[in-house]
Amino acid sequence: MCRNRFELISVELQEERARLIQALLMTLGIAVLGLLAGISLTGAVAILLWKHSPGLVLIGMAAIQASSAWFLYRNLSRLLTIWTPMQGSLQQLEQDREALQRILS
Repeated sequence: MCRNRFELISVELQEERARLIQALLMTLGIAVLGLLAGISLTGAVAILLWKHSPGLVLIGMAAIQASSAWFLYRNLSRLLTIWTPMQGSLQQLEQDREALQRILS
């Protein structure tokens, strides 16, 4: 019984590791491409609207970028709160504990 549980935990740890590596690589790609796109967009808007009001252009772009960062932070926080690693192992260990309590009482 213990061997099965350790194998289950081992498999779930491998799955979590693979999922974490995939998430980190995707996050890195998103960050790099998003940064390049943001720089390009900011430059284009600043060049196009600079003669109208330079200060307003910079403040507007900063506000847009700050609100975008807040939106991404909120989504990341929500994702991290619902993420339960090794859920299958934890449920199985809880069932084992309950079964042992029934046997011992």
